[in-house]
Amino acid sequence: MLIFYKYLFKVKSLIKRAFLFLLLTLSLNLNAQDPVIKNTQDSSNRNTVEMADALRKSGKIYIVVVVLIIILGGMFLYLIRIDRKIGRVEDELRNTNDTNRV
Repeated sequence: MLIFYKYLFKVKSLIKRAFLFLLLTLSLNLNAQDPVIKNTQDSSNRNTVEMADALRKSGKIYIVVVVLIIILGGMFLYLIRIDRKIGRVEDELRNTNDTNRV
């Protein structure tokens, strides 16, 4: 009976991986961009991004950049802090294991 459960677990894992692979493969066909325009006169009008142009004209693009830098910097500092805490805990575990062996 135990062998059957191991086999069933492997089959479920294989089905999950196949389903994930299928979803990832199908998502490659989805594009969030406009289709390529072969006429060069029309393509010059569609290559501009209206929101970015409006933000540049009003000077608000710099606010967006500053906010993104603050968010990314905060995430980076958070990761460094978590890494240091994990390192301290690992050192404490090593020290307690070494003292228990002696």
